[in-house]
Amino acid sequence: MLIMVIAIWLGLSFLPVFLEKVVEGDTGFGLEIGKLKINPFTGVVELQQVILANPEDFPDSDFFYINQMKINVDVSSVFEERKVIEELVLDIRELGLFTNEAGKSNATILFQALMPSEESRPSPDPGKEPFQFIIERLVIRLHTVKLSYYSRGKLRTRKIEPNLDLELNDITDLKQVIKPLRQELNRKGIPIVAQTLLNSITGLQGYSKNAGGWLQNSVESLGEGAVETGKAVKNILEKFKK
Repeated sequence: MLIMVIAIWLGLSFLPVFLEKVVEGDTGFGLEIGKLKINPFTGVVELQQVILANPEDFPDSDFFYINQMKINVDVSSVFEERKVIEELVLDIRELGLFTNEAGKSNATILFQALMPSEESRPSPDPGKEPFQFIIERLVIRLHTVKLSYYSRGKLRTRKIEPNLDLELNDITDLKQVIKPLRQELNRKGIPIVAQTLLNSITGLQGYSKNAGGWLQNSVESLGEGAVETGKAVKNILEKFKK
């Protein structure tokens, strides 16, 4: 069992490197994770200093810099029909939106790369229940936005500091996030960000299904890790008691 604990620890240690390679290989965007903390007992996953860089053929390298992304899952709900995410925090220090001469943004290119192809999408199972979840508290912070776009053949750039701080409660459908986020971005005077970023997401067929699937896989993986790690630690403690 000690070997199992060591294996899990080693797996978590190499997880950032694995994620960086997968993202770059699948999308062409460079990913760098500064810190990754996972506690399977409390259900907390936290990423800090996350940088996503545009592909090399972009004139501007930065896509976004995330100060913190934290998800706190109620571990007892992992094997229940509805998963409970007690808190989800996304703190973005800088978001760089670039639109090329063809009118396509880096956000659109990224989301299209993340979407599965028509051939690889599994056939819908009419008997399968849809993934159910609730995010009890969702916090989205956005400090700085950098807009790069072509105008009359010239690349132009401007920076905006919206200092957005949005808190939502009891989210059961990711569509509940789109409208208030769009309204808040409009209120901050940056409707172009709402149009570019949110349209990139909602314009892709099946975005909510894939987002829900991502949440489902993340929550269930965390729960399975908690169970296996808990069993291993319990067995070790029992051996010491003997």
